[in-house]
Amino acid sequence: MLNLVPLVTNCRESGPDGVALLDGCTTQPPVGLAMKLQFECARAGLCAVLLLAVASGCDEENQLSAKSSPKIEISVADKPAQFSPVCTLFDRDTLQGQLASHKKIKIRNTGSVLGATVDPLCIKWSVTKNNTQLKITVDSGLKVDEARCAGLGYKGYQAALPVNGSPLILDVEYKGNESGDNDPITITIDSNSEAKDIGLTKTQKLCFGIATTGVCADLTPKEVTFFNVTKANPATQCVEVKNCGTSDLVFSGAEFETNNAQYQIIEQPNISEVIKPKGDGANPDGHKSLKICVRYTPDANLDNEDVTLKVATNSKQGPVTALLTHKTQEEAKWSVDCSDPTGKIGFFFADPSKADKKKCKIINAGPPPLKLQDAQAAAINISDKDAVEAAFKCQVFDLGGIARPLFAIAPGKSIDFVCEYTPNGIGKPPAANATFSHSSAGISAGAMALPIAVGGCDTPAPELGPTPDLWLQAKPGQSSTGTLSVANQSCANMQLVTACVAPASYKGSEPCTAPSKNFAVEPAFSPVGVPGFGIANLQIKFAPDAKATVKNVSDLLHISYCSGTWAGNKCEGGAIVSRALNLTGAVDFDGKITPPTTTCGVVDDAAGLTKGKIVSLVAGAKGGPTFDNQTFFYRWVLSKRPVGATTWFSEAQQTTDQSNTAKLLPDLAGDYEVLCQVQAIKTDDSSTSAWSPQVPVTFTVK
Repeated sequence: MLNLVPLVTNCRESGPDGVALLDGCTTQPPVGLAMKLQFECARAGLCAVLLLAVASGCDEENQLSAKSSPKIEISVADKPAQFSPVCTLFDRDTLQGQLASHKKIKIRNTGSVLGATVDPLCIKWSVTKNNTQLKITVDSGLKVDEARCAGLGYKGYQAALPVNGSPLILDVEYKGNESGDNDPITITIDSNSEAKDIGLTKTQKLCFGIATTGVCADLTPKEVTFFNVTKANPATQCVEVKNCGTSDLVFSGAEFETNNAQYQIIEQPNISEVIKPKGDGANPDGHKSLKICVRYTPDANLDNEDVTLKVATNSKQGPVTALLTHKTQEEAKWSVDCSDPTGKIGFFFADPSKADKKKCKIINAGPPPLKLQDAQAAAINISDKDAVEAAFKCQVFDLGGIARPLFAIAPGKSIDFVCEYTPNGIGKPPAANATFSHSSAGISAGAMALPIAVGGCDTPAPELGPTPDLWLQAKPGQSSTGTLSVANQSCANMQLVTACVAPASYKGSEPCTAPSKNFAVEPAFSPVGVPGFGIANLQIKFAPDAKATVKNVSDLLHISYCSGTWAGNKCEGGAIVSRALNLTGAVDFDGKITPPTTTCGVVDDAAGLTKGKIVSLVAGAKGGPTFDNQTFFYRWVLSKRPVGATTWFSEAQQTTDQSNTAKLLPDLAGDYEVLCQVQAIKTDDSSTSAWSPQVPVTFTVK
């Protein structure tokens, strides 16, 4: 760099023998200095002029430039960057995303500041991304100046950094997950750093990865909680072992840190079973795992404390562990308010081309959070799935108006359940329900279904219960009876035309001409009209022959109805449609099989039952001498409701398997009746089973 200060020898207003530098300042070059200036200007290729005129001896060809070049400086975590193939590594997160680690990339322009004109540092970057655990974002300092960079020959560059300006900071975040992604990522940074004069860009590559050390075992989840488990209904949950390292992971065994008779390992891999590292042909995506399953069966002993499951492998870090706990929590009490007196989601309007939205509010009264998911419009008949999805869309929205596929409602809070109907110009859409799954206190309680009604009342929609069959039990020569409910889930009147029982082997078109020898509708059926949203109950009698030899008898109940309007003795605007339901009769030959009994009731305080608030039902089973401490299955059906009420146990809700609870959403005030029934099965002999009689539960909703 030239130093012109020594040339200033005198300051006055004019200097005929010198070169004016500042007002009143002249120079008197020493002998030989002109040659020295020409040499130094040619060598440097530029002249720095800071408040000084160009010195004598710098001709036009060798005149000093007033520009300086940009220069890139990159640091990572405030240290000079290491460039690929050397990687900056994050320590592995064993908590699966509960913590996040960050490393900052700082990019500065450290070019010279002596020039009168300084080009910006133009940069662009790209990321090779094959790892969902690493994320790159701009933290601060991004100054977009594409036009200026393009003018310098760097079109498409993302940032223009001035000399001594704020740095561009890129944030690299690592947050562990269960994806098994371990590939490093490369950030390629192109710039015009010190290279613009020869028309080239300068490329820097930074590498970021996750530290792995040979053998590594990862167990997920780290904590398993069994909620509201009882001795009659034990629960099983599983954990998985994955290979988070770069070498083979070998399973050595699983055990509890302290023995506890209430916890049992019922499934585990074979000793020495291997999980290959990610990228191996046997585990290309890193998702392969080994499963260990634990069953929890509470008893009356005092060893009900938490236990730790230890899973041993060939990892030098020792066993990986999971904490197993049990909690008993009260389930959430919640209600649905659709602001519709019929309790359904109804789209009624004169213009068939008009789209519409309906909103229901789901309110959680606590005490635990209420989790909702899988909101959708579901076709009642699976063959109508595509047509229903084209016509309806149901979602859960938070208070900010954002759709949520999974949402937990805190106690005392609510969320909107919104359904939208879009007419498609081909007439009335198929029958559908608005549904969502719900759970609280760690227990999945099943799905809630609200009927969707569109247009006027022109088509009846019968639903049967209990389904898939009605079970009855009697001794040879004796009889028993059960109730089958036929619900009209439409606001149109429905005419039941026939109801009779024929042998399952009957193949003709007139089943009522071939009556069953074991079952009958009593009293004999006569055509009956079922009003909109009404229920008709049929009494079915099972009377096995005194000389019966078959243990189980199955026949078919055939029901036909008019799908249009019933006028006197014919169906107008529709057709006679038939439905069939299986009837199963268990014949007790020797009287040694004592059927179970059941008691059913309402969990909630009878005085607090109100419209739009879920009613919880519970059944208790007694096995008697044949089925004491055996397995029980439960069945529910709604047999009575107020006129105009639409609530109903869907086919999926009628069978609760081993859960002895059920929920019903009353949509109108009035009297309700539910029939519950229990089946007992011997654990060590599944062929020995029996059903209890149906037991009615009645309650009044205010």
